[in-house]
Amino acid sequence: TRPSDPFAHVGDIVTLSVVDHVAHVALHPSPTLTNTCSTMGETVRVLQVVAPTSGAVSFTVVDEAFTPVEPVEAYLAHLVAIERSPNTVRAYASSLKLFFEYLESREIAFDAVQLDDIGRFVSALRAPAEGVIVIDASLSRRAESTVNRHLAAVFGLYHFHARHGVKVAEELIGW
Repeated sequence: TRPSDPFAHVGDIVTLSVVDHVAHVALHPSPTLTNTCSTMGETVRVLQVVAPTSGAVSFTVVDEAFTPVEPVEAYLAHLVAIERSPNTVRAYASSLKLFFEYLESREIAFDAVQLDDIGRFVSALRAPAEGVIVIDASLSRRAESTVNRHLAAVFGLYHFHARHGVKVAEELIGW
């Protein structure tokens, strides 16, 4: 059975479409997102957005009040504008969801992130799930390729905003 709050189900994608100026929200189970959703908290969510006239699909990240997370929204809109695949946009949205949950849990502002914060985020991604007893310390929660995809999304976000005049730590864009 589904929980009473349908948005609390880890791994779901919420589809938001607008018809006649009325927002319609639909919940779609998404096993492909299950492995990328965080146990750090469900304070932000990935939304699938469907354009009412063209049916074009995109993704965004929203906070608890369903307000788009502005730095992520601008970056994902840029990815759509340069015609990145919807799958790429979805993957980056889920990666940035994890990152912003991490920042919120540590009370770190987007524009105050330092390289050490990124290192701690990577450690959190690699840590086993809560309640798991680790027998083989070489096992991590996520594959290296998955962690690298999350980092590509995070560094892409910071490069995008640095090119658009947002002051961010020089070490985040000097790579």
